[in-house]
Amino acid sequence: MAMVFKEAGLERSMENDGRPGKLQWKCRAVLFVREPWGFGERSFAEDQSLGMWDAEGRELSPVEFHTGWRSENHEKGVSSTELAGVAAKLPPAGCTWFRLKGCLRIPVVRMLKSPVYELPLKQGASSLIPLPGLEEADGRNVNDVVESNDLPVGELYVKKCEWTEGDEGKTFVLGICLDANSLFQPEKFQLLDEKGKVLDDANPDSSDIDEKSRSWTADFTFSLPEKMGTDKCRVRLIYRTTTEYVSVPVDARFGIGGEIREEPEKRGGKKAG
Repeated sequence: MAMVFKEAGLERSMENDGRPGKLQWKCRAVLFVREPWGFGERSFAEDQSLGMWDAEGRELSPVEFHTGWRSENHEKGVSSTELAGVAAKLPPAGCTWFRLKGCLRIPVVRMLKSPVYELPLKQGASSLIPLPGLEEADGRNVNDVVESNDLPVGELYVKKCEWTEGDEGKTFVLGICLDANSLFQPEKFQLLDEKGKVLDDANPDSSDIDEKSRSWTADFTFSLPEKMGTDKCRVRLIYRTTTEYVSVPVDARFGIGGEIREEPEKRGGKKAG
């Protein structure tokens, strides 16, 4: 995992009524992680802090980070998320630079693929499947599907299978649904052809069944449904594993207006040009 500071400096906070508030020192950082890893949606260590020291080694007020709910971006096999930090107090007058150091605990998950499940291409067709990625009672993580009567199961079924008439002509709509334990987190549903090629994928919508279960639904639209075969549909789930925590060390120097980076030769590199 990599962490890069994108902004740092003095900034005024905003009051609830939109008026400028007090002056604060803030920083913003971007965290990057490569597939199959991604970032967990929620951190239980929501409020964390990094120590701050001035050029003379005197300890200043810490910089506080909120690592609770965060958005996540995906691009070319890399996931990223942003964190913002705010100093509890402004650095003292005359402080030319200071050091931010410590460690942040960041929630991460793995994105894994289930086996390919086959269902008859007709409305109401269903199959019970073991749910991968859930923790067993003893705390072990089940990352792969295992044949066991003790593992939780979900029901995968064809909710919709029909031709519709629209502005673009006649299309075939296929709705795939999974009723599962609420701990299971499917990220995508994929449809595959007989040779294992992905025909389409979709992010499913979810709704609560009860306190312990949820229903996940994805709709696919085809003009030529024969591409996936005439009698079966093949479905694969992309899902999140149980959240793990990674310690990310931070050691950076800042002036009042931003990060102070080392010269290339001090890092063992060469100057540009």
